[in-house]
Amino acid sequence: MRTRIAALLALALAMPAWGDKKIDDAVAKAEEQLQKGKVEDARKTLDKLVSQNPGNPEALLAMGRFQRRTGQVADAAATLKSAADAAGAAAPAVKSAVFTALAETTLLVGSGQAAQGYADQAVAAEASADALAALARALVRRQDPAKALEAADRAVAANANSANAHAARGRALTAGGKTADAVAAFDKALALDAKSIEAMTGRAAALLAAGKVADALAQAKAAVAADANAAEALAVEGLAIYASNKNFNEAIAQAQQGRFLQENNPDVLLAVGRIFAEDGNLNQAVLAFEQAAKIDPGFAPAQVAVIDLQLRKGETDAALAAARKLVDASPSSPAAKLLLGRALARKGDFAAAVKPLSEGIASAPNSHEARGMLGMAYQFTGQNDEALEEYKKAVELDPKNVVWRTNLGLVLGVMGRHEEGAAELRKVVETPGYKDAAAWANLGWIYRNMSPRKTEESVAAYKKALELDPKLAQAALGMGWAYSYQKSYDDSIAAFQKAVSLDSKVAGEAYNGIGWAYVFKRDAAQARAAAEKAKAAGRNDTRLFENLDRLDKAMASGTATLSEEELKQMEAERAKAEEIADLQEKITRGGPSDRAKAARELARKAGGESVDWLIYALVNDKSYTVRIAAADALGSLGRAGRKALPRIMNIINNTFEIPVNATRAELEEAGEYADLQRACKRALERMQ
Repeated sequence: MRTRIAALLALALAMPAWGDKKIDDAVAKAEEQLQKGKVEDARKTLDKLVSQNPGNPEALLAMGRFQRRTGQVADAAATLKSAADAAGAAAPAVKSAVFTALAETTLLVGSGQAAQGYADQAVAAEASADALAALARALVRRQDPAKALEAADRAVAANANSANAHAARGRALTAGGKTADAVAAFDKALALDAKSIEAMTGRAAALLAAGKVADALAQAKAAVAADANAAEALAVEGLAIYASNKNFNEAIAQAQQGRFLQENNPDVLLAVGRIFAEDGNLNQAVLAFEQAAKIDPGFAPAQVAVIDLQLRKGETDAALAAARKLVDASPSSPAAKLLLGRALARKGDFAAAVKPLSEGIASAPNSHEARGMLGMAYQFTGQNDEALEEYKKAVELDPKNVVWRTNLGLVLGVMGRHEEGAAELRKVVETPGYKDAAAWANLGWIYRNMSPRKTEESVAAYKKALELDPKLAQAALGMGWAYSYQKSYDDSIAAFQKAVSLDSKVAGEAYNGIGWAYVFKRDAAQARAAAEKAKAAGRNDTRLFENLDRLDKAMASGTATLSEEELKQMEAERAKAEEIADLQEKITRGGPSDRAKAARELARKAGGESVDWLIYALVNDKSYTVRIAAADALGSLGRAGRKALPRIMNIINNTFEIPVNATRAELEEAGEYADLQRACKRALERMQ
């Protein structure tokens, strides 16, 4: 073992010849001693070198490198700091090498900010591949993957044969979520230097981030086998062990060994904390995360981990406040943005969650939770195409996750792909041990919205949902409509009444369904009473009242019957009323393209009934795409849209003020407002 370690130490000590033969000879002698396994003799050689050359940065650099590789990381940092202090008048290459080594060592015991400062000085002295690689590593620690990749690319450009440069590039790519490219970069590094512990460790971390657990574990073990003192490799091995078999004792033993070797390494502490957290030992996890954050106050992943534990414990408000502060402090951190998005989603603010989730996904592109959360945010804001893609990725990453597959099935159904949606949901409900009502309720919804409708299957699915969750009002509501389509009106009324008893928020929709059921039962009094209750609850269905009037007239004429043709017309009008209600909801939620489409469809299908909704979109929507669509939709109504004239004239006559030093965004908004004014003028012409 001593011989193997000595060989690695010799590689670490090797330095270019900078002109001082005595120093070169001493370093060469130390290398020779290390090759023979005489570590203490090498130490004495370097001690003598430093004592005979007090304040010489080259001598101190050799000693600092030796100390770091023999596990004396704190001593190495102090020695290299002395070397940096003495390097003011040194040659650029020497100065760059000293600050590079100090930056690399600081990452093991201190902050990313300090490491970046030293790396910047190294690059300023001489932009060598090693200096730029150190800068890239520091920027990775500071959660700025874009700038880290720029620095790493410069390192490769400075020396395409530098394994260190390619390894740094791999680190930057991993931080940016490009794990496949990262593995390729580490492969290049290892092709140049098969013994590079940095490349082996980084490759293991990239494979783990990509979800290739077995490969990650094998690579981490290889790194540890090559250097039993590689603290970060031990920590990554611990993470891979836990991901592979959930063997906590084995996993934490490896990670803690890394911590023993480098007790102040934030990356190692982070790994230790993650293993504790995954196994449910939250107190130990917090201690590790807090220690990492104390050593490096700007280390966003440690802060993310602490806040994530708050979310897990249900402390959503506190976690959300902390996540906002973290994003303000670390605006370039994808992990911080992802955390903020998750906290917002947990709070139910999906509209606000979309942006940080989509930006933060780069930090965890292979996390099924991150993909699923982003899918939910898109779904609840009506952006179904985007939601579909994210749910698909979440299911690919975790095929056994019934939550994401349930949501995937529903989104497919909402998009009109009913058979596909039902197929996904059947996979969920057929999962052994599945006892959640959600997939059954979603399956009921899809069956009743198919063409032709599968009402029997819909009722059966809703019944199963209510067996699993007797308080699920939406299932009772959906079952009411399914029964209604079967013309089982008494069962329909009972289901709607159950929905109201479970949740008063669905009263408008439920009483509306009851009203239609009584219309078809030819009970005008009960129908009108239900319609009035629906109206009072916010569901004013004009078609229901029109058909009530028709029924009243039939009864007043002495016949309480309606022809089959009249009944079919009523059913068509009921369906149209449901469709219009759906469009009215869509015009206020979803993505801009979805809202714009809803505005056009609403005008076409609801005519004059759509005016108030279109006015709201014209005036209040934040998207000019939607406002322009609303203006065009109002114009398509002709004179029926004249109620909107005051609003349209206000937009036409308003002047958009452009600041003297307008930004590009302000100029673009001015152009969009001009487009809106033109749309309003077109609408005005059509209303005359």
